[in-house]
Amino acid sequence: MSIDARCLQRLRDAANAAGERLHTNWRVVTGAPFSGKTTLVESLRSRGYRTIEDCGRRAICERLSSGQTKDDARSDYESLQLRISELMLDKARAHDPSTTVIWDYSFPDNLAYLAIAGHEWDDIHLERAVRFRFKQVFLLHTVGRFNNLTDPVRTESQESQVKLQTIMKEIYETLGAEVIEIPASTLDFRLAEVEEILAR
Repeated sequence: MSIDARCLQRLRDAANAAGERLHTNWRVVTGAPFSGKTTLVESLRSRGYRTIEDCGRRAICERLSSGQTKDDARSDYESLQLRISELMLDKARAHDPSTTVIWDYSFPDNLAYLAIAGHEWDDIHLERAVRFRFKQVFLLHTVGRFNNLTDPVRTESQESQVKLQTIMKEIYETLGAEVIEIPASTLDFRLAEVEEILAR
């Protein structure tokens, strides 16, 4: 599944209407659930890189801590995505665009999750997705066996996992980002590959 051409055109139009987008030295590590994204970001942080947590996971954990189930936490999906976006915006405001910062998901990924859930893209999500221009995007391929029952937060199906991977790539490429695909491999291999790119 790819995104409807109309949606991608709306994204292009939003980027064009934004005028001078803020160029950053920020990178994004993205990928469908069970791609090893957070493990890679945490390993990069342990090596001294400045990183930003997965705000989606944080927002869902906020709801889980109030007694909601994984499904309940997503019952008002648009409200959830808005909360995620607000958390991301707080992080963006706290970091210098000229410094190297590695995000565990960022604003454009909200669009992918909204699309996979069958929701339209509100103007606020489009505006935030185009506001920052990321230097690079590392798109991780999935690793290991998919099982949402083993994750305390994730509910996505294996089918949606495959769709998300495609949609994320389309969104970032539409925004003009350099998308670097990182194949399924060991953590050490991925770390070495990403660090080599970061050092260029």
